[in-house]
Amino acid sequence: MLLLPFGNSRHWSLAANVTTSSTDGKRQFVVANSAPTSKKGGVGGSEAALLFWLPFLKSFDSTSFNMVKRGEGIAPGIIPSPKKLVVEKKKSSGRGVHSSSTTNNTKSTPKTSKSKTSAPDGTPSTVPLYFKDTYLGIESAKVLCVVDTAADDGKGGKETMVITDQSIFHPQGGGQPSDVGLIKSGDTVFTVHKVYKDPNGVILHVGSFEEKGKGKKNTFGVGDIVKQEINMEMRKYHARLHSAGHLLDVAMNQVGITLKPSKGYHFPKGPYVEYIGKIELKDRAKILSELQLAIDKLIESKIKTAVSYTDGSGGSSTTSTIRHVKVGSDVLGCACGGTHVAHTEEIGAMKITKMKTNKGNTRVSYTIAK
Repeated sequence: MLLLPFGNSRHWSLAANVTTSSTDGKRQFVVANSAPTSKKGGVGGSEAALLFWLPFLKSFDSTSFNMVKRGEGIAPGIIPSPKKLVVEKKKSSGRGVHSSSTTNNTKSTPKTSKSKTSAPDGTPSTVPLYFKDTYLGIESAKVLCVVDTAADDGKGGKETMVITDQSIFHPQGGGQPSDVGLIKSGDTVFTVHKVYKDPNGVILHVGSFEEKGKGKKNTFGVGDIVKQEINMEMRKYHARLHSAGHLLDVAMNQVGITLKPSKGYHFPKGPYVEYIGKIELKDRAKILSELQLAIDKLIESKIKTAVSYTDGSGGSSTTSTIRHVKVGSDVLGCACGGTHVAHTEEIGAMKITKMKTNKGNTRVSYTIAK
C-alpha cells in the first residue's frame, strides 16, 4: 500500500493505495491525479510523489475500491503479479497508516507478537466488505486457502490462517482492534481470534478450528462457501471508540485548538489522541471543560457520518482509491479505512478524562460507555 501523508488527513486507515496492473509482464503504477502533500508542503504532483516515496516502500496494496458513499457496493481492484506474501505481526503506527512513518498524520497501533504468517504465492487481495457497512455482521465468502502457522494457539497446538475472497472482518490497524467471530461451513467451525491485512491487501483470519473428535481432521476445502459471522457487539464498540477519536479532533478545532494529531489509540483500554505541540498547564482545566461541552453537543446533534471516495483533489470519483470519512462535521474529515457509527448519537456517553504533555506533545484521553 502506498501511504502518502497530506494536509488534513488525520486518520489514515488503509485508505490510500497504489493500483498495480500488468499487461506485458511489466508493472504499471497508477496514483491519484493530485498527490498528497506533507505538513511542509510535500510534493506537487502524483508522479513526483511516487518517485519520492517509491525508494522507501517495500510493497503495495493493489486493491482499488469503487464506492462513492456509505452503503454502496464495492468492486475489487486489480490483482498484482503473484509474489510471496508475508505479514510480520509487529508494532505499526497510524490511526490510519500501517507503517513506521513519523509524519504528522501518522497514528499508532499497539504492539503485537513478532511471529510471521505467510500467504501462498499469488494469493489475490481480499474484498473488504466491512467498508460496505459497519453493521454487516453475517456474509458468505469463498475459501481460497487454509494455512497452518508457526504461532502457538495457546492450547498446545498451532494457529491456522483462513483466507477468503471477501471478508466482513476488519483487520487490526489504524489504531483499531480487529474483529473476532466465527467462520462456518456445515458442522465445521473456525474461531477467528485475530485478523490482519498484509501489504498486498490479503486479509488473514487467524484462529483455530473446533475439534470434531480424536483423529478427525477439521478444516475447510479450497472453494468451500463459508458463512462469516462477526461479534457484532464488539464491532459496534470498536466503531464507537474509533468515531469518538475523530469527534475529539472536531471538538478540539471548535474550541480553538489547532494542534495536529500525531497518534491515535482507539482500543478499549485507555483510548487517546496525541497532538503535536504543548498546551500550558494553566490552560488545561478550562480547555477540558470546553472540550466536554463541545463533545456533548456534537453527540446530541446526531450528525450523520459521511463516507466518500475521492481522487485526492476533493471531488467525488467512482474510480478513486482514497476513502474519506467525516464524523461530526460537514467540513472536517480525513482519509480513513476504519469502521464508524452511522451518526454521532451512536457514540453514546463520551467523557474527556485527562490531558497531559510529554516531550512536546499533548495527549488527550477519553472513554465511552460500553
